[in-house]
Amino acid sequence: MRNIGQRFEQFTYNLFNSFGLDGKLISQPIDRGVDIEINKNSNKYGIEVKTYRSRRIPISTFKTSLIQLQYNLQNNDYKGGFLVLTANIEPTIREELKSEFKIEIVDRGILISLTSGNDELRKELEAILLELSQSGDEDIYDGVYTTADKYNINFIDFKNPILPKTNKGEQLCKELTVLSKGRANAKKYETQCEEILKYIFENDFSNWQNQTKTIDTLHIFDLIAKISSTNDFWKSLARDFHSRFVVFEFKNYKKKIKQGQVYSTEKYLYKTALRNIAIILTREGAEKNAITAMEGSLRESGKLIISLNQKDICEMLKMKDDGDDPNSYLTEKIDNILMKLSR
Repeated sequence: MRNIGQRFEQFTYNLFNSFGLDGKLISQPIDRGVDIEINKNSNKYGIEVKTYRSRRIPISTFKTSLIQLQYNLQNNDYKGGFLVLTANIEPTIREELKSEFKIEIVDRGILISLTSGNDELRKELEAILLELSQSGDEDIYDGVYTTADKYNINFIDFKNPILPKTNKGEQLCKELTVLSKGRANAKKYETQCEEILKYIFENDFSNWQNQTKTIDTLHIFDLIAKISSTNDFWKSLARDFHSRFVVFEFKNYKKKIKQGQVYSTEKYLYKTALRNIAIILTREGAEKNAITAMEGSLRESGKLIISLNQKDICEMLKMKDDGDDPNSYLTEKIDNILMKLSR
């Protein structure tokens, strides 16, 4: 079954084709730098499709996407391009970004406008937005900026890149990969993980504090931060798990963590203190018994403990560099946990 990203790409392709434009889906986007290619007046235009699970995305993420798209358009001889996304952008900001990058931006509100009068495409769009929603009580039209008139597809000739391409995540991944595993580099691993988390979640957390002791001095967190995000994922998670803070633990072990490390992390979580979510960063992941312990903590105490291995971390760093939302990665991970949780 196609994932939701592929489904949205197919929808975008069908939408542009419905306006009589000659388009084709790129089977290997990495080769062309875009997801869809269309032709108009003997010129090629590239379309980058971004599927976000949150209705609201930071402006910095949009800018990263536009910078990446600029380079891809230039390197593949495109006349211009489009950034098509499922999130909402305030019209004034959208016009500012369009003017700065010379790339047409099509957000959720414009997609709704473009599907006006086309029942089949509107139904498919609504189905996609519903699947992307973080909770059942979301209104997919909430926060949509409507346009006074029916929107028309505009073609803009882009200009050469004005900002350097983002590769901080790639560099952080390389630094983490070459760091030796084991107790000797535990402190270096903690420092690197803190830098990584602050990059990935720069718009989602505040009041970062490391090596924090509880009042009774019995527990010391590697890192704790306050959820201060407008992202639908974190807003839903904070509500569902009655948590205002997230605890981060770092395990630079040569092997997979065992259930003992899960139990020690579980002790840090306390519902009354609105501290009910923990993320454990590891090099090799978690043993089967450790995963069982996480499931047990969730089932019996309502405490959410997530394990991220090095591959997970590097994938989220890549998503950040590409202008995608790393929170989507966590969403799918948590959805998988909840759907498979037994009694």
